[in-house]
Amino acid sequence: MDSVIQMRDDCISMEGQMTDVMIKNVKCGPCHDINIGSMGRNIEEKDVSRIAIQNCTIDNTDNGVRIKTWPSSPASLTISDLNFLDLTMINASNPVIIDQQYCPYNLCSLDVPSLAI
Repeated sequence: MDSVIQMRDDCISMEGQMTDVMIKNVKCGPCHDINIGSMGRNIEEKDVSRIAIQNCTIDNTDNGVRIKTWPSSPASLTISDLNFLDLTMINASNPVIIDQQYCPYNLCSLDVPSLAI
């Protein structure tokens, strides 16, 4: 592996207006996950696109890869062209999760369900 990241929070986190990102040959864990978000809390946020996560090992994590969006978002944005290739998940509670009701500290209403894959 080219990089080993061990944290108590997110291994890698990407937010608004990220484009053309390649994450490759990373070992994460223990940690929360590799995530995109939290998206949609603020009106000025921009789209996220062309993100590739390749040849990574995600070990002893809450999630593997997670997309987090706020419910009832004031922003109108798109998350597109995501590629997850050759990922190894070891002891990841949710290997891939799309959380459309990310709401830390109960700061919003939860109107949209999560989708776990």
